[in-house]
Amino acid sequence: MKDSENGLKSQIDKYQKECDDYNTKISKLNPQNEFDKIKIKSLTEQLQGTERLKKDLIEGLNRLFTQDKQFVLSDLNSLYGITSDEE
Repeated sequence: MKDSENGLKSQIDKYQKECDDYNTKISKLNPQNEFDKIKIKSLTEQLQGTERLKKDLIEGLNRLFTQDKQFVLSDLNSLYGITSDEE
């Protein structure tokens, strides 16, 4: 695995831990309490932002995997003289 992939996986794990922490904090609050309602709203917004960042990183990691796969397939095709139907 490349350093860039390891870095992305590490960031994804970090964001997942943050999401878990936000969920834990939210679950401990009382939605009937007005002050807690405000905290829940704020934590939920932070959770959503972190989830978006995590999703973006997952998509980036998937793109890297796809590029790696295409690179390997291209090399194999070249090695064995396989051409695509498009050529």
